[in-house]
This record gives sequence, C-alpha cells and structure tokens, in this order.
Amino acid sequence: MVRELFLMRHGVAADASAPGVEADAVRPLTAEGVSRTAAAARGLRSLGVRVDAIWSSPYVRTRQTAAVVAEELGVASVHVVDALASAATPPSVRIALLPPTEGSALLWVGHEPDLSDLLAELTAGGALRVAFKKAAVAHVLLHESPRRVLGELIAFYPPRALRALG
Repeated sequence: MVRELFLMRHGVAADASAPGVEADAVRPLTAEGVSRTAAAARGLRSLGVRVDAIWSSPYVRTRQTAAVVAEELGVASVHVVDALASAATPPSVRIALLPPTEGSALLWVGHEPDLSDLLAELTAGGALRVAFKKAAVAHVLLHESPRRVLGELIAFYPPRALRALG
C-alpha cells in the first residue's frame, strides 16, 4: 500500500512571555505567522498539493496553522489529534496512527523536534535529521508492509520557497 504524508510545522507564534499567554499550548499565531502561513499554503496549492485530510496537534498555534492551510487547499475540516501534541508521543506510535486508507494523502501539523524525529524514523530509521523551520513542509511517500511503514522523502519545502511560489 502506498500513501502520501505531508508534515508541516506550525507558523510563527507569540512568545511564551506575551500578554495573555498562560501556557505553551495556548500560544496563538502572530499576524505575521498567519500571513506567512497563508503564503506557504498558497505555495503548496501552486505545486498542486492535494490532501484528503488535515490532522493537527491540539495546541492553538497548530490548529490555527491547520485552519489556514485547510482554507487555502479547500479541505473541509481539521481533525485534532492529541498524539500530535508537542512531545506527546514517540515517532513509532505516531506512525501507528496512520489510517489504513490506500491512496489517501494526509497533512499533519505539528511541532519541533517531533516532526524531525518522525521524518527520521520514517525515512532513515532515525539517521536522517532535517530541521523544520516554521511553516516548512516535508512530502513523504509511505510504503506499507504488514511489518513496517517505510517512508521515502519526496521533497522538503522550506517556508521561504513556499512563500515565493504563493
């Protein structure tokens, strides 16, 4: 079975010391974060990226990022998945969350270093290290067998490149 997975880091968020920010989980995107995320999402659209579903960490900044991307890509809804919260779950468990729908394309919005860890686990058994800047996207082709999910890194889109396309 072969499927596509897009991994995206949330956009630029308010500092933890910003007024009204009581905890890391409630840090919202800044106005710049919304604008840059929308431009990155338009870049994805210009590349012809289509996804069937968007899953997001429950953190405010990831849900906002997911909502911006959903609007730009025409995805009807965003599913909040607790296991995508920052440092909530090891990569192997996150891989096990993948729904068994052949041909589907998913976009997961999450955090660092979780996304780097997940990409490493999928593509190189932990050996490949790629740092996700805010609103960066990795495109992974998943090859599934009864024993393991293996990923092939198709592309890595730095946010600046996506914004240039959008």
